[in-house]
Amino acid sequence: MIHVERRGDNRLKFQLGGLVVKAGLGGEDHAVIFGMMIEGARHLTEPGERERLRAIGKEAFRGEPQEADIDDRSDPRDGRDGDPAAR
Repeated sequence: MIHVERRGDNRLKFQLGGLVVKAGLGGEDHAVIFGMMIEGARHLTEPGERERLRAIGKEAFRGEPQEADIDDRSDPRDGRDGDPAAR
């Protein structure tokens, strides 16, 4: 069971790293990227901010080829299971 959990954790980290690169931040200082994420997380509590950012992200994904390694783009808080058809 621990092996399966570790594999899932590694897959998540790989996917998140891919998103950083996809956003054009692959060459950015790690502290800057982390600071951006912390600041962004603070803003998620503002009304409508999560939806605004989700719309930006979905628009950025449109027209890009679907990648097998980054096909689970769901947010666990929105109740979807990562099925691309549910997006």
